[in-house]
Amino acid sequence: MHATGDRPVITLAIETSNPGSGPDAAGVGVYDLSPKTTVERARLTLAPRSRHDDALVPAIDACVREAGLTPSELGRVAVSVGPGGYTSIRIAVTAAKMICEATGASCVPVPTAHALAHTHAREGDALVCLAWKRGDVWRQTFRDAQPIDAGRVIAIDQLDVPRGTLLITDEALRERLTHIESLHETPRFDPRAIAECSAQIEPVDPLELLPLYSREPEAVRLWEQRR
Repeated sequence: MHATGDRPVITLAIETSNPGSGPDAAGVGVYDLSPKTTVERARLTLAPRSRHDDALVPAIDACVREAGLTPSELGRVAVSVGPGGYTSIRIAVTAAKMICEATGASCVPVPTAHALAHTHAREGDALVCLAWKRGDVWRQTFRDAQPIDAGRVIAIDQLDVPRGTLLITDEALRERLTHIESLHETPRFDPRAIAECSAQIEPVDPLELLPLYSREPEAVRLWEQRR
């Protein structure tokens, strides 16, 4: 559901894709979203190491209540679908499906890298690196906050950042990239960015909402090995 004219769409945004990235990395927010303005009604941060299967839905409920709304008044649910943590993304996607099925709100999957480009690099070239593990990393390139490739996993030692490109990645990976000289910003995972990006993305049927995993989840790989 996109805003009609100047009438705002009440949007619940869920950003728990990378909960271990900092004290404010996981949170939910409720926004009045119109083509020209974003008004924050309520926002709640989840503890970095909380069990999101226990904490997320109560946080959403508290946030909607703080905004002075009932769930049936939500027009859109926007969820950060990854790449990021397997469990945190799966729980967020499941919660978004449940809310949309129950309320009839539009269901919008927002790739996490798109929201980071929206936050950090609205102009110029940017490279977002997420979900790095051992010797590889998921990377996607943006120009003026719009993706110019689909994103993929590559070896860390093969990562190249063209001159003038902003590198958006965490401090731990940046310290490993001794062969790269580039402007750098640590990603800020923000439910407001998820809400704003959702206005440019077509809703999907809640049953079709899927996480964006950078690689096969470790749990799936181990399960297949045991079989």
